[in-house]
Amino acid sequence: MHILLDFETQLIKILLRAVFRRSCVQSWNSKHCNFKSWQRFFMVCFLSLCSNGLNAYGEAALRTHEPPYENPFDMSTGGASLTRATQDGALFSNPSLPAFGAGTIRWIYGRMGVHVGKDSVQSASEILKSGAPSPQNVQARPVYAGAEFSFGVVTSFLGFGTYFVARTDLRKTGEENEVPIIQELFYGNGGAIITASTSFSDLIALGIGLNYAYEVQADPVFGAQEFAEIAVDGNAALQKYVLEKLKGGHGLSKNAGLTLQKRTRYLDLRIAASGQDLAGTKYVGNLETRKQVLSAGAGLTLHTRGSALHCAADLRDVQKAYAQDRTKRTHLGCKLLLASRVGIGAGLYQGHLSYGLVANLTLLRLEAGYYKRELGSKKGEEPRGAYFLATGFEIP
Repeated sequence: MHILLDFETQLIKILLRAVFRRSCVQSWNSKHCNFKSWQRFFMVCFLSLCSNGLNAYGEAALRTHEPPYENPFDMSTGGASLTRATQDGALFSNPSLPAFGAGTIRWIYGRMGVHVGKDSVQSASEILKSGAPSPQNVQARPVYAGAEFSFGVVTSFLGFGTYFVARTDLRKTGEENEVPIIQELFYGNGGAIITASTSFSDLIALGIGLNYAYEVQADPVFGAQEFAEIAVDGNAALQKYVLEKLKGGHGLSKNAGLTLQKRTRYLDLRIAASGQDLAGTKYVGNLETRKQVLSAGAGLTLHTRGSALHCAADLRDVQKAYAQDRTKRTHLGCKLLLASRVGIGAGLYQGHLSYGLVANLTLLRLEAGYYKRELGSKKGEEPRGAYFLATGFEIP
C-alpha cells in the first residue's frame, strides 16, 4: 500500500525530470526534447500544477472539442460562451466579442483558480472521519483536480493573454492478482494568445486569433506486473513506464469568430459562430494533430444600466470532428449580473447541472461554483463533478 501512497510524488518527479532532459527518451524524439530554457520553464509551470496524470479511459479524454482555456465562471453557468464570455474566456471562445461595447479598454485581468473533484472531497471527508487513509477510501472513487492561471489585456480591437491549464484524473479500473489496476491521466497546456477584432455599425463583429501553445500528455496504466517491477527497481521502473507514455509538442492554432447583434434599449439578441484550430493544428513533437472545430450559438440579454440577465445556448463541434454525443457538445445557461458587482448563474455543462457565483470587489474578483465535466463521449459515461475557487483582478 505504501507504493500507492508514494505513487504521485514519484510521478511528478519523473515528469519534471523529462522536461529538463537534453537528450531524448524513448518515444520523444531528441530534436523535440532539446528545449530552450524559457520553453522548459513554461513546461514546468503547468507540470508542477499536477501530481496526477492525463488522458485515456478507452475513448475518454480530458479535452476533445473544448477550447484550450475556459473561464471557470463560464463553465459553472453552462459554458455557453460564444455570444457573451467572461474576460479571458472571450479570447478563446469567440475572438469577435471584444469588438462590441463602448470605449477602447475592455479589461485588464489576472486570474488563478483551483478545481477539486467532488469525489475527492468525499474521500477526504471519509479519511478525516476515520483518522487515516485506507485502501478502500483511497481507491473507491476517481480523483479529479485542475488548476489554471491567466493574465491579459483586451481592447475593442486587440487582445493579448497568457495562460496555463492543467487537469488530472486518477481511478482504479479493476484488480489483477488482488493488486489494483490504476490509470493515471495528465493534460497540460500553456502559451500565449493574440486576437484582433472589429465591428460594423454595431451589427456585425469579426475576430481572429493566434494561439501558440505547449501541450503535454501522459497516460500510464499500472497493474500487478508494473507494481511488482516498481517494488524491485523503484524509481527506474516507474520512470520507464511514465516516459513510454509521455507525449508533448508545441504549435500555432488559428481561430476565428463572427457575431451578429441586434440591440434595443433593454434587449440584445446575438447569433455567433466560431472556428477553432482552423485547418487543424499540427504540433512540433509527437502529439496528434488537433482537429478543426466549428461551433454556433445564440444568446438573449435583458439589461438595464447596471444589471443584466443573459441566457444562451451553444452547440460545439457541429461537424462532430471528435465524434462526441450531442449531449456533451451542448451548452445551456443563464447569468444574472446585479449592479455590475455580483453575478449568479446556472446551466447545463456537457449535459450536467452546473452553478456558480462571482463578486467584483473593486479590483478584487472572486469566483466559486460547481460543474461536471464528461470524460466519456456522452453524458453519464465518465462524469467528474468538481468545485472551483478562483481569484484575481480586473480593470476596469
